[in-house]
Amino acid sequence: MICLILSGWVNPLVLFYLVFCIWRKFVRIRRVLAVAILICLVATWMFLVKAPMIPLIGHFMWVAGALMILSGEVAGLVPAKKPSAS
Repeated sequence: MICLILSGWVNPLVLFYLVFCIWRKFVRIRRVLAVAILICLVATWMFLVKAPMIPLIGHFMWVAGALMILSGEVAGLVPAKKPSAS
């Protein structure tokens, strides 16, 4: 039951994440929200396994969209490489 409840929080958490993306000073809150979104996505998959359900293409598109939104947070952690002078 907890997995089902957590899976319902993905969309509101993504919305909060996008609101906090407007300001640069909320980096820590964005990272916490990103981890919470990933936990909720895992809970969704656990629910689908426990209740023998087969997700359709819409579920995979939904997850891909959420991961694309969160990919900016991961890309911000990787330091930019300086071009080498040849």
